[in-house]
Amino acid sequence: MAFVSSPDNCSVTDGTVSCGQVAVLDPSASRTWRFTVRLDSGYTGNGSDIRNTATATSRTKDPKPENNTSSPAGLPGSTVNKPTADLAVTKEAVGTKPPVPGENFDYRIRVTNNGPSADAFNVKLTDALPEGLSYVASSPAGCTVAGHLVSCKRTAPLKVGETVEYLLTVKVDPAYSGDGSDLKNTAQVTADNIDPASENDKSTATVPGGHVTDPAADLAITKKPVQSAAVAPGETFDYALTVTNNGPSQAEQITVSDTLPTALSFMSGDATCTSGRTVTCGPLPRLAPGASMTWVIKVKLDPEYTGNGSDIRNTATVDSLTNDPKPANNTSAAAGPPGGTVKDPTADLEVGKTTP
Repeated sequence: MAFVSSPDNCSVTDGTVSCGQVAVLDPSASRTWRFTVRLDSGYTGNGSDIRNTATATSRTKDPKPENNTSSPAGLPGSTVNKPTADLAVTKEAVGTKPPVPGENFDYRIRVTNNGPSADAFNVKLTDALPEGLSYVASSPAGCTVAGHLVSCKRTAPLKVGETVEYLLTVKVDPAYSGDGSDLKNTAQVTADNIDPASENDKSTATVPGGHVTDPAADLAITKKPVQSAAVAPGETFDYALTVTNNGPSQAEQITVSDTLPTALSFMSGDATCTSGRTVTCGPLPRLAPGASMTWVIKVKLDPEYTGNGSDIRNTATVDSLTNDPKPANNTSAAAGPPGGTVKDPTADLEVGKTTP
């Protein structure tokens, strides 16, 4: 409790209030001094511990000094009302660039204690994220998530006039296919205090730029022989065609094509691969960011081939219905035969001799 002012010439020194002298107080007369005090904004009790006395002194001898000190007096109503604090929250998306499915972005959320008189205790910020958004991190750290509900609890009181800021990092679902209008979400602040203006306890924001752009998935493909040992004309070997989704979005309807050189012929492959000079594998319905898919095809080297393998080099290409922001890696590096060369031809000759 703190001394504020007095209309009756009272003052305070080291917590003791002293009120000016009255030169003469006649028998049966009385004198009243008034002063105003303020209850500490951080007080959390019920008022039972706020009781104190006043003492009167005089140069005149008092035959009954026992009543020179008042009975302990408490607060008006003998109790303390629950602290009142008008908490206000504002929420906004950081930046103006619309996110792509699979990308992160930040929300900036500010909580302010507008008072008028009390610190706010056990301040809690909650934000129910919609389907399509997931919690990644917070700054300051310490926020938790249960399902889609993000909770940020403050242990220290939020003083009158004080503002605390949170940055929530969230991620758009890589498989999200909407325009972002359904991703609006609301932050709400609560505390143990009575809030006289609840209309500013909530704030709603949408995604940066107000919408989500079309999905984009950077697909990359590699083609490599499975075996390491060189083969001879007439032998078979396998190629592994591996597609990786580097994100950020989910890729859909992925196909791989590989036009074989004339010295190679398709023998077999995974179930979705078709035969022919141009081998096509897929479509794969979807591929998540960070995931890979490998198709294996078996080919045969022409028995009549006479080269060293340097001319048996070709590429594989990946395609998708999802936009690819980096098409340069949609075609693999050229792959040759196992070991990069071809062994000399071998033939199991059998001779027979008959008599005429």
